[in-house]
Amino acid sequence: MNFRFIIKFGPFLLALLFGAIVVPYWHVSRAEEVNLVQEEEELLLFVEEGCPHCRKVEEFITENSLDDKVDIRDIRADSGDAALYNEMCDEAGIPLTERGFPLLFEGESFYQGSEEIIKHFGGKFAIPVDDYIDDTQDSDQENSEEIDNYSDNVVIAILGIGVLISLIFLFLYSKGKK
Repeated sequence: MNFRFIIKFGPFLLALLFGAIVVPYWHVSRAEEVNLVQEEEELLLFVEEGCPHCRKVEEFITENSLDDKVDIRDIRADSGDAALYNEMCDEAGIPLTERGFPLLFEGESFYQGSEEIIKHFGGKFAIPVDDYIDDTQDSDQENSEEIDNYSDNVVIAILGIGVLISLIFLFLYSKGKK
């Protein structure tokens, strides 16, 4: 093989290979770094005594030792908590007809319903949630994740094919120069 060809095109090929392999996954590691630096916001959970969905979330919190991370407020036990609940719902723009329990506030975000809250905790604290979630859940989110994974694989395949075509072209070009 011609060494001038390697010296001339070697750095380009290495850069192309690096871009095809590393760049598609770089954004994932950067996102994880940013999340590690973010300041933790207060988790405020509103529940109502006797609510089975609230009990499910409270059991999840207890079983996964999250008691010290979540401030649980029972609106029936304290009228001040009921007032705070309504105030926070008003600020979040939740209409009176759509307010329910359990309801979790984290900074500017809110999560309503046991499954949504448990999924949020599972993602936030890296806790498996399969045992706590009903099997009849909507599969829209799962389908969306499958499409995202499929899209990533297509992009990687296209980049790989591009690298392969470039290598073949450069090989044939170098053979023609001899």
